Amino acid sequence: MNDEVKNKLYQLAYEAAMNQKEAREKNEYGTKEIIRVSEVKIISEIEKENFFRILLKTKFEDNKEGIYQSLSRIKYANVELLSEPVRKRNFEYSKKCLEISELLLVLKTDTNGIVISSAMQKCKLPENLKKKMEKEVEAQYRNYELDLEPMPYEEAEDILTAAFSFPEYDEEGPTGATAWLCYQYDVTLGEFIEYCYGDTPTDEDIESFAEDNLIPCEQITLEQIQKNIKLYRKKVSEYSKKGRPIKNPKLNAAVLMFADYGLECSNEEFRTIYECLDYFELIDDDLKRDWAKKEKDIKYSGMQYIKSVFGRSKRMKLDMPDPLPF
Repeated sequence: MNDEVKNKLYQLAYEAAMNQKEAREKNEYGTKEIIRVSEVKIISEIEKENFFRILLKTKFEDNKEGIYQSLSRIKYANVELLSEPVRKRNFEYSKKCLEISELLLVLKTDTNGIVISSAMQKCKLPENLKKKMEKEVEAQYRNYELDLEPMPYEEAEDILTAAFSFPEYDEEGPTGATAWLCYQYDVTLGEFIEYCYGDTPTDEDIESFAEDNLIPCEQITLEQIQKNIKLYRKKVSEYSKKGRPIKNPKLNAAVLMFADYGLECSNEEFRTIYECLDYFELIDDDLKRDWAKKEKDIKYSGMQYIKSVFGRSKRMKLDMPDPLPF
């Protein structure tokens, strides 16, 4: 295999991986803002034992090593909010889908001829060119997968019924509809074969499978186009609004990290979190000075502050790298 072919294969593999990552993020995060922590570039030399004392006899003590690693990454890594680039990308994509759908509807419903105009003159588009344009726009409509619809109920039922009786798998595990069922039921292939073999799919299974497995429609109908127009008008409106900028994404990331360790939102837990974040110098010094000037209990004020930060952070999703071996 020559170098040119190798490079092309590498490029295709990379693009496929990025597409899979995008699709996975869309499924995992939905409409939530994503706050991403990059790989750490500098490893902290802070003495762990001093930090571990903060977690002593708290509900987080058993996870002290993981919490220490996570806070080290958050402090020294690049932390960014991905909502704005994602919003812009979704806005542009939704706008394009809306434009294609509206144009196709006009072309399919026109009875008086399509008029095109410039600053100097206007004229009616010849019928043969209109038909050609409609064909091209319909091709774009399908290219953007606007023609996809849920699989027919009967077809989904047949596929799932077959998967229960004839599970699909290879050396790497379940495949096809069997993989979908294992994921839905949260079972391994062995558990599926032992406990689910020969069962029949429920109505909920069938409807969910049909929704998750869209197929192109043979005939694009006006009703389907109008449904897409309604959908993408709503999306364009949603994605046109900028979110309020986040001042300190590291703080939001740190608070969300504790949610992964069983945070139950008690005052005692928020007080512990405040002490941890203060130890890693993630709390703004100006805030602490302001609390001191007002002669407030700093730890109590800090606990209330972390509680409010957590409330704002719940609309975000934390994307952390895998733990490092240290």
